[in-house]
Amino acid sequence: MERRDIEATAVEDYLCGRLDKKAKAAFEAALEADPGLRAQLAFARQIKAAARSDAPAAPELGWARLNRAIDKENESLRAGALPGKRFTVWQTAGIAASFAIICSFATAYFSGGREPDIYLPATAAPADAQAKVVFQPDARVDDINALLTRVNARVIAGPSAIGVYDVQFAGSIEIAPAIADLKAQAHLVEMVTPVDD
Repeated sequence: MERRDIEATAVEDYLCGRLDKKAKAAFEAALEADPGLRAQLAFARQIKAAARSDAPAAPELGWARLNRAIDKENESLRAGALPGKRFTVWQTAGIAASFAIICSFATAYFSGGREPDIYLPATAAPADAQAKVVFQPDARVDDINALLTRVNARVIAGPSAIGVYDVQFAGSIEIAPAIADLKAQAHLVEMVTPVDD
C-alpha cells in the first residue's frame, strides 16, 4: 500500500475512534511532525461535518411506515372522518336534488307521449268482442301497434306457444269490418279468427 492510502486509512480510523492507544499516539505524533497530514485530517473533519449536516433524516422503511399509515387511517375513522374527499351538507343536498330531478325527467320522458295503451294485463276481464290473431313473423311491432290502433283493438293476451294473440276490440265497434281490415293487411297478419261469446 502506498503511504497516501495508509494515511487516508489512518485518518479515517482516527476520526472514527478505531485506533488502539499505541496507534493513536503514533498517529498524533505524526500529525505534529507532518503539516500535510494535519491538512488532510482537517479536510476529513470538514467533510464529515458537512456530511452530517446535509444528511437527510433516515426515512421510515418497511413495517414501521406501514404501521404508522394504518394507525393514522384508523384514528381518522375512529374520529368519524371519511377517507378521501368529504362533501358539505349543501353539496350532498345538491347531489340528492339533482338525482331526484333527473329521475323525474326520465320518468316523464319514458312514460309520456306514447300511443294509446293497446296492451292490457292478462287478468283484465274481457267485456268487448275478441279475436285470435297470428301476426307475420317479420311484422314490426310499430306496424302492428298502428294497425291495432286503427281498428280500435288491443292485445289482451299472448303470444301463446304457437304465436296466437288474443285481441279485444273496444266499445261497441262492429267486429266484422275490423276483422276484414285485419285480414286485408296480409303483410302484417297471417290469420284472424273471431271468438264467439
